[in-house]
Amino acid sequence: MPLHAIEGGMQLKADIPRMRDALKQVRSILKEELNDNQLAQDDIGQAMNAFGVEPPSSSTE
Repeated sequence: MPLHAIEGGMQLKADIPRMRDALKQVRSILKEELNDNQLAQDDIGQAMNAFGVEPPSSSTE
């Protein structure tokens, strides 16, 4: 096996923990965004209820 292939494989193996950490960070950010979106939807629903506004119909007429 050529030396550059071995070195590339070793570098890839060394990069895996960093990639794993980066994916964990992305996952954490996405969870926060999803939670923020849910809170915003809840706030909108409460505001609509406060003003007596009916939510849009989910049925396709």
